[in-house]
Amino acid sequence: GYGAFCIAVLPQIEEGLPLASLAPDDSFLRPYFEVFETVFDSQVGIEGSIHFQGFDHSAPDMQARILAAWGMQLGSRFIVDIDPEGGNGASSPVNWLTVALNTGSARNHTVPCRDLGVSSELCILAAVPFNGVEPRLLPAARFNESLVAALDAVAAVREDVYRRASDGVVTASFLKMRAVPVADDYPLRLKIFLEVKALDKRMNAELFAGAGVAGLGRGAV
Repeated sequence: GYGAFCIAVLPQIEEGLPLASLAPDDSFLRPYFEVFETVFDSQVGIEGSIHFQGFDHSAPDMQARILAAWGMQLGSRFIVDIDPEGGNGASSPVNWLTVALNTGSARNHTVPCRDLGVSSELCILAAVPFNGVEPRLLPAARFNESLVAALDAVAAVREDVYRRASDGVVTASFLKMRAVPVADDYPLRLKIFLEVKALDKRMNAELFAGAGVAGLGRGAV
């Protein structure tokens, strides 16, 4: 079946100790860790990602589901919204799929979501990351061409797509987002972790639960 799951990297050991506690009292690392946790994390939150695998990424319906999952993440109170300017403390508006779509659009290869047979309900969900503007997606026949050109042009997103060596078909991908700053607020880190688990369950139930592509949440995993 289809699959998506969230990954949140929490910079602490399992028992919840801060990084500074891992360094000896006389270690030069201790003040570094203390500055990192009190300054860096107070301004820039933890980076998490959604991992997609087990389906045909080129299908317009699946492109829409990936965008809808991204929008679901951005709707969380623990995830920082997109900054169009690409600020370090915000979730980036750029990922492998948006780059591929923009590349396809520049070549007049993209088509409005609903015109590709994607359900109205799913197109509405896919529009969330774009402030409600229905996205233009790539027909399956144009997907690989636009993706290859996009990855050639934007090196930063290459590591977020896994492609089969034999034919270039995408087998897995990542979308990244930024959580709210946590500094040394360990209870907040736990809340973010629990939120990620809840979002993971919701994404799979509402977007990737069935083998069909006609609607949301149909069929069995």
